[in-house]
Amino acid sequence: MALVTLHPGTWKKLVALAKRQQKKPERLAERALREFLARIADEDLLDKSKRAAQRHGKTLREIDEAIKQRRRAKR
Repeated sequence: MALVTLHPGTWKKLVALAKRQQKKPERLAERALREFLARIADEDLLDKSKRAAQRHGKTLREIDEAIKQRRRAKR
């Protein structure tokens, strides 16, 4: 496992929040980092979808609807 060093002020805020939520600060930090990574992955996927829509002369809404229809058809 890798060690991460946080700014002391950030750590204090994390500890205070963890106490309010009755959780360990380490677990709260891990959850926050996982959620951050998931959000970045979602943003990357959205950017790729936007670029694909532009390349094909479609709107993002049209691409999104096409993806949903394909997923429904696979079920």
